[in-house]
Amino acid sequence: MKQLKTLAFAALVVTLFGLHQTVSATQMKTVESAQSIVLKDLGLKANQVRFKEVDFDKGIYEIDLVADNVEYDYDIQASTGKILKKKSKTLTVTKSTPTSTQPKKTTVAVTIAMEQAKTIALKDAGLTANEVRFKEVDLEKGVYEIEAIADDTKFDYKINGTTGQITKKKVELLTAGKR
Repeated sequence: MKQLKTLAFAALVVTLFGLHQTVSATQMKTVESAQSIVLKDLGLKANQVRFKEVDFDKGIYEIDLVADNVEYDYDIQASTGKILKKKSKTLTVTKSTPTSTQPKKTTVAVTIAMEQAKTIALKDAGLTANEVRFKEVDLEKGVYEIEAIADDTKFDYKINGTTGQITKKKVELLTAGKR
């Protein structure tokens, strides 16, 4: 009888632990809340920074941004909002005279904010922010690369950072192992 009670108690603990894990997974932070955590930590507002890259991998948001000539690299635990890693480095501005062996560097100015690019992708996909999980949002050479997942579908977009035009779109049906 004592063993039966012990087994029943153990089963109850395992069941409760499993339910706790499910609740934690549903309370996962969004990209926007992870960005807000970074902004709050820096004491800055969204219009004072330029988000370069936002990735989501294994429950961690990796956020790279630039503010006042300083590049910041953050890792945020999605389930808790805890800052796991925070690095910064001052960007150096070098003046160099281009030569025939040195390629000229060009800077592409973007007029579309990261949130606007995500809205453009959502509108095209016919989805709302509540229906998707943004896995990656990058800005590279003036083009936003956006990867989002909704249910069993993965959306990849490339959006011109100046015009807001979708330059590439890929929709892929995911198998159970790729979600």
